[in-house]
Amino acid sequence: MKTQPSFLPLSSSSVPFQPTATPSRQGQKLAQDLLHRLLQWLVGDNEPRIRLERDNSEQIYYQVYDPVTRERQRYLTEPEVRIWLEKRYY
Repeated sequence: MKTQPSFLPLSSSSVPFQPTATPSRQGQKLAQDLLHRLLQWLVGDNEPRIRLERDNSEQIYYQVYDPVTRERQRYLTEPEVRIWLEKRYY
């Protein structure tokens, strides 16, 4: 007489719960940043860009760019940059 191995039927309670993968906060932030950059590229950005830079002689200056007029300027002081920003609207 042959004995057959006994198998227990699987029930939902016998299988360990494995949650579906959810994006991490870092992944969500990355996706939001990519979407924001894509929208900026598609729509365009009319806001002026101001960067603090350093030239070859280690002089610090402000590099400003107006995307509407495509004008680039260099200024040595913050008040000069503020004057440039105010003149853009007149």
